[in-house]
Amino acid sequence: MSNRSNGKLEKNVAILLSIGVTICVLIIALGSLSAKESAILSLLLTILSVMASWIFSTIHSSSQHAEAISEVKEMHNENLRTYALKAAEK
Repeated sequence: MSNRSNGKLEKNVAILLSIGVTICVLIIALGSLSAKESAILSLLLTILSVMASWIFSTIHSSSQHAEAISEVKEMHNENLRTYALKAAEK
């Protein structure tokens, strides 16, 4: 799977998990639930929240990693130009 389609998949899953978290919160807030139903829904909410947080942090770290790599490449090219100019001056 390519990087671009993998990132798109992560974003889609994150959106779905966020929607699931929102639905759970609405059901808890607006519904009249028994203790068991409330506990199960709270457990589901916890699992969905952890998964969504993990995916959002993965997306963010991936974008930061790509940005850092491009910055390093740019600095390397600038250093090569500087060395070439100094070598040409000699």
